[in-house]
Amino acid sequence: MIDGRPIRESTFSGVDLAVLQSFPIDIIKRIEVVRGPGSVLYGTGAYSGVINIITKDFGPAGQKIRVSGGGYGEAQVNATGGVKEFGASVRGFHTRGFEYNAYDETPAALGGPTLTSDRFRSREYGGLFKSQIGGVSVRGFIGDVKQDMLGSLSWNPKGDINSTRKFLDLGYSHQPVSILTSSYNLTYNKNDTDFVLDVGIPEIINTEDLLFETTQTLRPFEALEFIIGGTAQNNRGKTPVLPEQREFWYSLYLQSKLRLGTTTLLAGVQGNKVPDIEFNIVPRIGVIQKLSERWTLKLLNATAFRAPTIAERYIQAVPQLQGNPNLIHETVNTTDLQANYVHEGYRAALTYFHSDYKNLIQNSPNASNINSYGNTGRRLVDGIEFENKWIPSNKVLVSFALSYIYSRQSDLKDDTRFPRMSGKLGGSYTFDAGITLGLFDVWTGEPLRSIGDGRNTPVNDTHSVTLQSDFALDQLFGTNILQGASAQIFVDNLLNETIQHQDLSRHQVNAYPLTGGRNVIGQISYKF
Repeated sequence: MIDGRPIRESTFSGVDLAVLQSFPIDIIKRIEVVRGPGSVLYGTGAYSGVINIITKDFGPAGQKIRVSGGGYGEAQVNATGGVKEFGASVRGFHTRGFEYNAYDETPAALGGPTLTSDRFRSREYGGLFKSQIGGVSVRGFIGDVKQDMLGSLSWNPKGDINSTRKFLDLGYSHQPVSILTSSYNLTYNKNDTDFVLDVGIPEIINTEDLLFETTQTLRPFEALEFIIGGTAQNNRGKTPVLPEQREFWYSLYLQSKLRLGTTTLLAGVQGNKVPDIEFNIVPRIGVIQKLSERWTLKLLNATAFRAPTIAERYIQAVPQLQGNPNLIHETVNTTDLQANYVHEGYRAALTYFHSDYKNLIQNSPNASNINSYGNTGRRLVDGIEFENKWIPSNKVLVSFALSYIYSRQSDLKDDTRFPRMSGKLGGSYTFDAGITLGLFDVWTGEPLRSIGDGRNTPVNDTHSVTLQSDFALDQLFGTNILQGASAQIFVDNLLNETIQHQDLSRHQVNAYPLTGGRNVIGQISYKF
């Protein structure tokens, strides 16, 4: 989401390459992560969590430009600026990529698999603008990414992917009476993704979604709040193996919040209707208890649903894959218990969650030996996470996090292909001369088991260590002429590890590299 407005792609429900890789990060104020089911307020797709990108407000000191370059031909330019009512940010990035070798997905009948060599070249452009005049708001984003890929489709040995995302939101908010705030939004999302195969054949995904939403926030008392709303969404999807499909979705939702002294009670419900699937109602309840000035306890139980995508119901990529128009929605029920501690620059949280997934949509061979989607199985997931951040002064920062996840199918066998454990540890120190040094390590454990036939490099536990340094040039050289100017040096993959990612949907390409090795990046920034 961007400032609370959804960025959706309904055909495959996940072609987000252009958003993830081209978004101009200098305009980001903070990122909110809503863990667990969010269907009560966010509809289908808010299944495991919601990520909301909050962008900056603009003023006299909101201008910034930075350029950077590094190994593998990496070059990047970012510029952000605006005034109080309008702001914009743009980003451009290019890299010739690192070399890699891997087996492709060429079927054995065609002489495969074949060991191929290539580079992960990438070119990324993105821009965002926003405007707020009175109660009227306008937000827009466009991102375009072109990069190499290997084995991404069973009929595609290697090729290029070009993905473009467009987003536009028009909003209006006003307060007809003191206790009521009314808001209305019209949100447009468009995705165009082209897979250009090595043999020159394009595979094109087109998605176009138009969403109208109204939300009424009623506060009859300071301690009581009601949120009442509804959505109507028109979706269109088309690919060469998917005849054009149009669907109309709608939902109604209600959420309430009541504060009773140190206790906050939450309750909500949403009804959702997707074509050819019966009306679905999902609830959400919770309690937040402030135990003391330092301790807060939160207990939340929520149910969410995910409607089958257009592709899962209607795709016709025979003999590789066939859709199933009789699919029903997946559901997940999650109980989340969290304890928070905050005191004098120290913040810590311990979270336990249990999720029960039902009617999972998966593909497997049908009676005609063609992979087809079906509602099969149930999955139980338990996890525990600990995270903390310590800022004892304006010079020192230390952060640490560790998570453990245990997943099993309905037969109670642990079949997870992801690492059970992961964590991160890091810290930074700012010297009086205006120099800040930081060292951060993201650790990922080894998966319990691999997939495919193991031709490629196996996925092991890894440490992705980054060394960061920042130099405030005016303090460093003692001159106001350089005020607002800074230089940064980053060393990615400091330990020069082989960092592999396991691809769950491939057989030959069961792992591919995420980095080519140690990379040094230099950057100059200027705020004015």
